[in-house]
Amino acid sequence: MISEAAHTECMRLLELLTNPRVQESWSWVFMTPVDIPGYDQVIKKPMDLTTIKKNLGIKPSRCRFKSHDKFARDVRLVFHNALTYNKDDQDIKGSVYAAAQHLLRVFETAYAKSIDNVFKADDAAKAAHREAKKEKRRAESIGLSSSSVSQQHHSSSSHQSNHHHRSRDDGQEVRKHKHKHSTKDKKSKKSKKSSKSREKEHRHSSSSSGESKKKHHQSEHEGGLKSSVKDEISFMNKSDECPPAITTPAFRESTKLEVKQEMGLIQASRAKMTDLEVTACLALLMKLIKYREGNISPAAPFLQAVDLNHFPDYRIKVPNRMHLYGVQKKLRSGSYPTIDAFAFDLRLIFSNCLVYNSDVILSKVMRNHAVTLMKLFESLFIKIGGSWPGVPERWNCHQILHDILAHRTAGQETSQWFKYPIESYYDSPDQIPYNYYELVKEPMDIGTVSSKLHLGTDVL
Repeated sequence: MISEAAHTECMRLLELLTNPRVQESWSWVFMTPVDIPGYDQVIKKPMDLTTIKKNLGIKPSRCRFKSHDKFARDVRLVFHNALTYNKDDQDIKGSVYAAAQHLLRVFETAYAKSIDNVFKADDAAKAAHREAKKEKRRAESIGLSSSSVSQQHHSSSSHQSNHHHRSRDDGQEVRKHKHKHSTKDKKSKKSKKSSKSREKEHRHSSSSSGESKKKHHQSEHEGGLKSSVKDEISFMNKSDECPPAITTPAFRESTKLEVKQEMGLIQASRAKMTDLEVTACLALLMKLIKYREGNISPAAPFLQAVDLNHFPDYRIKVPNRMHLYGVQKKLRSGSYPTIDAFAFDLRLIFSNCLVYNSDVILSKVMRNHAVTLMKLFESLFIKIGGSWPGVPERWNCHQILHDILAHRTAGQETSQWFKYPIESYYDSPDQIPYNYYELVKEPMDIGTVSSKLHLGTDVL
């Protein structure tokens, strides 16, 4: 088991990589398992920082790492996997490769200091403890061997004396056994004769009772068949006399409409994109992922799902979530019926970013990335036969929302209480003002307006 000092130091090292400030800039992409099609073919042993945290446990007794070396091995594995998988992006600034390289350097520097300050003394104490255990075992084994030799000598002498006494008594025991065996044989012959006579009587009685039971069972079975046939005939006659339950024309029309609607839904669910459409959409998606502005990859923050454990308010502010690798997975599995469904999910990714990162000053970089990729997507989508379903003045409306969010009153956001649904401002639904939803029939917030605008929904 890992020592308490080593466990505490390992927790400190992991905190350097997973604290909120580092996560926001660098390590968020390494917190969860990678969910990318084909990743397991390149990386044979995946690892992530959350799994390491679970394996480390909250105390030494819960720790699955037997030493600090094994902890360090798994941390290195996280970043080595990222460097291997993203080796094509090693010259790109701000890529996953660059983040892995930076965090690995941070870890190795901190780990080297920990070896000098904590782990060396801990390893020496462990080695001394192991040597003491070995010496104790050697002393115990020497003591056991000497005692076993003396016990063997004593047992051999006692065995010889006992053997002489046993040989004298064996003759008497043999005679007694022969006498008992002869009396047992006589008794067994008598018992065999009596058991034969009993078996004859039992067979005679069982045969007579069996015949009577068969006759009784046959008569009951015939009576049951007759009664069941009568019941079926009477039920059929009654059903012929009864009229059909509903025969009105209105009912027939409504059922036809329902059937048509159901058939339409089934056909929509069975619809799938053609192979050419899937190929075109995959190519479009890869252009978005690989798009660069100098050394910056705008798509990097949108590759994987947002970790809800580290951003708990994201679940409330963004109820419908999506990421680029999720779209790629759905495309390859044939989950999209049309190219419009594919486009909806891509627009959803960048729309969610604008909703959650509503502070246009602090979140300027993220918002710019989302807008850049949305505009790039729309230009590429038209080339493969797609179209924009929303209002033509989309970007003018976006600028209006941007100006509203940017407005400040005494240094604070003027729109801070209007950005999200009302439930996001309270810890639980029962804290919402009484009768709010009775007085406000159609709640609305700036985030919902922004989402509808960029998804192209609710167009009049």
